[in-house]
Amino acid sequence: MISLFAEMYGFPLTIYFLTWYIGYQNPLTHESGHLLYPVIAMSGLGIIGHVVTDIMVGIGALLVIVGWREIYRSEDKVFSKGLYSHVRHPQYLGILLITLGLLIQWVTIPALIMWPILMFAYYRLVKQEEREMEQRFGEEYAAYKRRVPMFIPFSFRRKLNPS
Repeated sequence: MISLFAEMYGFPLTIYFLTWYIGYQNPLTHESGHLLYPVIAMSGLGIIGHVVTDIMVGIGALLVIVGWREIYRSEDKVFSKGLYSHVRHPQYLGILLITLGLLIQWVTIPALIMWPILMFAYYRLVKQEEREMEQRFGEEYAAYKRRVPMFIPFSFRRKLNPS
């Protein structure tokens, strides 16, 4: 996330400073550095889109914080209560929501390229952690894995996969 923030705000800020230095007068507004602003603003979704993405970031942060607190208190056993009774990886889901919300709020070409790579890296990490959990907890974790979806809450999963 630090890299995403640095790229999202550091790179455009660098461009603002460099363009000022060479004499270009950029109006240093949020909109002037946003690739999607003309599309979003013309469609009338400017403020609504910002509010929705702020909510995504807030929910994502809550998932990360609450998920960490729950797993920290798990006492080294398979934890399947609270958030973990709905999704196996609420913290990673939170990171996905945070980064997607920020990506939509302040999209840049490098972020568009890097976000799917970041999500693929996290997905691989999730799969590795699940293999380790299965080795450590055996059938107890395997049963939990069959019962609780990876990222999409149970109600949506049942609609998508009724079996």
